[in-house]
Amino acid sequence: MPEYVGRLVHAFSIDGERGNPAFVCEVSPDQPIVPEQWTKLAIHVGSEVTCIQPAHDQSRRSLRFFTASGEIAFCGHGTLAAASFLHESGDRQASFCFQIGRSAIRIDRALDGGWSYPQPAYASYVLDDVIIEADILRALEITRAHRPTRIASSKAIRVGRSVGAPREKLLLMLADPIYLREIVIDANARDQLCRRLDVTGVYACAIRRDGGVPRLAARHFPAGCGDHEDMATAGIAPTAVRFACLWSDDAIDDAVIIEQGGPLCDNARLSVIGGVGDWQRIAGACRVA
Repeated sequence: MPEYVGRLVHAFSIDGERGNPAFVCEVSPDQPIVPEQWTKLAIHVGSEVTCIQPAHDQSRRSLRFFTASGEIAFCGHGTLAAASFLHESGDRQASFCFQIGRSAIRIDRALDGGWSYPQPAYASYVLDDVIIEADILRALEITRAHRPTRIASSKAIRVGRSVGAPREKLLLMLADPIYLREIVIDANARDQLCRRLDVTGVYACAIRRDGGVPRLAARHFPAGCGDHEDMATAGIAPTAVRFACLWSDDAIDDAVIIEQGGPLCDNARLSVIGGVGDWQRIAGACRVA
């Protein structure tokens, strides 16, 4: 495997701690990008990898993203990590414009040192199916102490599916954050469910009301990754906020904080900030290792 020079950047960190890691490398304009080599790198470093490649005239940099399973079209935390990497490497711009596939995206630096980018909130529809609900309870094993009567009878789970997102998700709105804490993933049952619904993962969330302003607690379990948990995913965040609003009596402000990852949902923190129409801004801090 070729040698790569890069840095590990933890996006959506909390007070300079934790966050979702992405290994960021900048390569020369002439370096060929061989996806198989970058996939091996993702396996080696144990995180998503962001490749930054400038154009020959330095007018714009392009981004490509790789996981242990191969190249993906977009990675939200990897995009913020790229901007933070360049800034910490000496390019002190307040914003960066990246080419991602056929689209251009602008990343802006906030006064508090965080970064943000625009993203659409995709549509979703409700899956009101007791068979699917039973399969979800089996896949997430929620929870031995309460299953099945308490959840089924209290309708403590609402199920939806995103529509139009680059990587479609099964959306779960739980009535109490305690259920997030008690998830024990059954990887085979989750993968079977995802294949049947043609989604790439299960995004479970709940409104957390302690401490004043309501915010969203969330966990994401990608399909095909065993019992691995994605400690912070941004790609579906605006859609999840919109879906949560359907079932919440709380007034949702223009800026919604999502705390995500692990049983306590305390690994990462990102903000979904209201924008124009369906477009929102995803914001968060980065920590360069």
